Amino acid sequence: MESNSIDFVSQTPSLHSFVVLNKIVEIITDRVKAIPNYQSLRLSLDVVLFICNLIENLVYENNIKAKDQGHHFKKEIALNVYRHLDWIKDDDKQFLLNSIQFLWSSGRIRKISLWKRLWAKFRRFGFLFK
Repeated sequence: MESNSIDFVSQTPSLHSFVVLNKIVEIITDRVKAIPNYQSLRLSLDVVLFICNLIENLVYENNIKAKDQGHHFKKEIALNVYRHLDWIKDDDKQFLLNSIQFLWSSGRIRKISLWKRLWAKFRRFGFLFK
């Protein structure tokens, strides 16, 4: 059976957000698993900061609005990343939540600046002409 009209069926905004959020979890999980011996870093504040900054920037880049999601949807993304990494013990979850609160209150979780984004696009564009 062949259907040519399937490509014209669009996703609803909430379904699109669901798909994008799960893709974000997958991307971050792959990035953390690329770190050698990542299993030993489950209680590392640096890994939590890495995960949180990735979440902050990927959510911003994909234009996911907080008002369309739950109140703590970024924390849920971080918890889903921990679940995908098999760091699901109660003390892992508590460490993650406490670390996120500490990093957020100290201002260490932030988006990449507009200038860095523009510079990266310019450099990428410049390589096309070489």
